[in-house]
Amino acid sequence: MQFCFEFPLPPDELRVNRRMGQHWGNQHRAKKDYQEDCGIEALAHEKAIAWRSAWMLERCHLVAVAYLGARQRCDPSDLGSWCKVPLDVLVAQGILASDSAACVRSFTAIVERDARNPRLEITLKGE
Repeated sequence: MQFCFEFPLPPDELRVNRRMGQHWGNQHRAKKDYQEDCGIEALAHEKAIAWRSAWMLERCHLVAVAYLGARQRCDPSDLGSWCKVPLDVLVAQGILASDSAACVRSFTAIVERDARNPRLEITLKGE
């Protein structure tokens, strides 16, 4: 069983290369706003309801695909930090038991391009 959740890309304030030297208040506000955006996306997703009602994964493989817009860049190694807030939202909504290694067995990061629809897709694949 697998489900894919779509989220907006994180704001610049939460991207690894942009966080250095920022005031913590800017990051905190950006994180709160992004959590709201991600929560709305996940709650509106019919698959979230099916996922919760079918079973909660104890162990899964997570695939994160960042579809970047024009002139956006991302190193695949930075993609893990981009996923932190959306994963926290999935945990808070009971879709994932935890975002720790106890639940997420493996993680694959992929960077693609989609200038018309930049987004972050997180796919959970049950074992």
